[in-house]
Amino acid sequence: MSDGLAAVVEKALGDPEFLLRVVADPEGVLAAEGITVSPEEKEAIREFAARFAGGTPAEASAAVAAAVAERKAAFC
Repeated sequence: MSDGLAAVVEKALGDPEFLLRVVADPEGVLAAEGITVSPEEKEAIREFAARFAGGTPAEASAAVAAAVAERKAAFC
């Protein structure tokens, strides 16, 4: 995970408004925040945003937390 993607995940977990902005406009948020991610990470963020567009912040937040936990478990 790049530093840019880690920054998006960390901020999304702690800031529901940021998470909603990412879901609504992932590329715009990355640009506005000056966050650089790989093309593959950008696509993963777009896919996440598409999956949770129209969902609740709690649903999106739970999905981010689950993905982080899954990723950590893969490295243990």
